[in-house]
Amino acid sequence: MTDSNTTDMRQVVGFNVESRTESNAESKHIVLVTCQRWPNLSRGDAALADELMVRGHHVVARPWNDAPLVEFTSADLIVLRSNWDFHHDPAGFERWLDAVEASPAEVRNQPDLVRSFLDKTYISDLAALGFRTPETLVADELDPTIVGAWADGFGFDRIVLKPAWGASGHEVQLVDRSDLAEVGAAWRNNPDRRSMLVQEFIPGVSDGEYALVFFAGNFSHALIRQPTNGDFRVNSKYGGTMSHVENVDPSLIEFGGKVEAAFPWPATYARIDVVVDGDDYVLMEVEVNEPALGLNLAPGSAARFADALRA
Repeated sequence: MTDSNTTDMRQVVGFNVESRTESNAESKHIVLVTCQRWPNLSRGDAALADELMVRGHHVVARPWNDAPLVEFTSADLIVLRSNWDFHHDPAGFERWLDAVEASPAEVRNQPDLVRSFLDKTYISDLAALGFRTPETLVADELDPTIVGAWADGFGFDRIVLKPAWGASGHEVQLVDRSDLAEVGAAWRNNPDRRSMLVQEFIPGVSDGEYALVFFAGNFSHALIRQPTNGDFRVNSKYGGTMSHVENVDPSLIEFGGKVEAAFPWPATYARIDVVVDGDDYVLMEVEVNEPALGLNLAPGSAARFADALRA
């Protein structure tokens, strides 16, 4: 999802990533995937492009939904990076993913892994494996009676509503139990309504959400994503910020590693989002499609990502 550091997500990179290619017998043509809304590389992904070009690769940035398909299928390697608007055209994105998968180009993360986490109902599968997650109800229709009964069963006065297909905090809401009838009516009147995840609100998110970054199964670095202005959402569009964590509790790294080890396919890169709740860790989301990785914030992380891509 989009970077919690506003300048990192929105600012246009001030150099041409195609201009620094060096001659190398093992040079690859690498496409870093962006999107129509944000076609340029973020600062974090520019750090990755720098690292790859220093190693002699030819690197370009191309929007998945605004560039000819051949721009991707003719590449050696396609890396999904800032395709942040995929949730506005899920069917189109899946068609594009199918097309690049069928080409000779290698796609990272591998499409099967990406598909397995596109629908956020995967959180129930991870809960079934024993990881603590927010209590979750998957609602194909936002029926206030059903949702209200579920909330009453757990004693929740407030709940989080999240589209099953979404990104960047799009249409994520924190609502009072008493407002469910009004919220349900608004959902029914939304022409783009989707199945929803109805979730327990974890108060610890106000103190920040840890984003644990792994490359090829190895822990790289941690970021703290913090909401601002009294919001609970950590995304930059709501004022959230992201910074590097210097000293990470080993037990937190261990927790993230266990989550990553449970993936159905190996991940070249992954971000595991976790909130601390007392002495416990709550798994909030898994990001293997287009996560902001803070490569410009964590020293050496761009090189570790490049190493993982080579592997």
